[in-house]
Amino acid sequence: MNVAQLIKSDSKRTFEKAWKDHGIEPVRTDGQSGVTAPVQSILSQGNEEKIKEFKGSVREKAAEMATKSSMDAGRTENFTPLVFDPEIVSILKQNAPVLDVIPEEGQEGFDAVYNIVDSRDDPIGYTSESDATDLTNNNPNGITFAKDQVDMTIYTDLVEISDFTQEAAAHYMNVRETTLGEKVAQHAQRKAQQIFYGDPSQDTQTGFIGDAEGFKGLTGFASDAGNVVDKSGVSSNFVKDIKSVVRDIRQEENANVNNLRIHVSHEFYDVLENEADFDNLTTDADTGELNVGLDDGGLSIGGVPVVPTHNIDSFTDSGNGTTYNAGDPGDVFIFSNRTARYRALMPMSMVPLAKTGLSDTVALAEFGALIEKSQGNFVRHLQAYSF
Repeated sequence: MNVAQLIKSDSKRTFEKAWKDHGIEPVRTDGQSGVTAPVQSILSQGNEEKIKEFKGSVREKAAEMATKSSMDAGRTENFTPLVFDPEIVSILKQNAPVLDVIPEEGQEGFDAVYNIVDSRDDPIGYTSESDATDLTNNNPNGITFAKDQVDMTIYTDLVEISDFTQEAAAHYMNVRETTLGEKVAQHAQRKAQQIFYGDPSQDTQTGFIGDAEGFKGLTGFASDAGNVVDKSGVSSNFVKDIKSVVRDIRQEENANVNNLRIHVSHEFYDVLENEADFDNLTTDADTGELNVGLDDGGLSIGGVPVVPTHNIDSFTDSGNGTTYNAGDPGDVFIFSNRTARYRALMPMSMVPLAKTGLSDTVALAEFGALIEKSQGNFVRHLQAYSF
């Protein structure tokens, strides 16, 4: 069985193997489909039992695969999710902070399905005592939901795991320094770049950010809502300009500031940090919050944490007669991690394929997609500040 067959043959069984068999059950329904709690919350610091259960599981499984003398029947179906192991999670965070910010949830099915608010009836509002005593004369007021969905997409890669041994698994080994660890880091960066810049309409057929088989990124959702803004003409007062955009999102969209995040390149983060005048901090007249500050050891603007990442940069994806030039070190992405989510039938997993001599070839495979439940209204892509 190949990877595509494994994922596509039976979504129910794939979901059970990826999530339920690891004690992770759906906790709510969205778009009439069960959805798990985010992986990030499952592995939160308060859940020490789960952390202890999953820690080192990838090392042990990789060593088991690498030391098998031959491929067992049905072995391909026995894939191992990687994203539950804290050692793998650490690699993901280091290489792609956005993967720690955007919740990753399990959802059964071949599409990421979710509800969006379609219409709201006005409430009854203030009323008389007699009317409040008997509300049967009033029409029920409701909220109507529409169902939206996006196709989940397949990411794959191949890796040999001959550097794992039973002895290494029994003792501590740094997964990051293995071939598997390097491939996980590479996937994390590719996934982050897709989250920011993915545009399937480019159809480059390269497997990169412009491939038609990839998922739409934040810039696409922002574009759908008319929220991609050219900032190439702005060459100073960057903090003030970004703060004004945060203010507009809060005022016009009623977005909760606690869910908002700002992502920038490392170079631009340094510029913003240098521009911020920490000796003369000011507060927002409406909220009383610091316009610029240090939050958990990092910069915040308008009460929103600023996250630096090397996955915001200039990228070129050329293929199939198309050249997709995406990104700039001066880009800024603002989004809500309440509405931006990553849904996966199969999270990044290790799938055994074949035994070749002393090495074992496994596939890395993931089946999922980014969704944006505000339909881009809570997203801003501020393009190419000139710094």
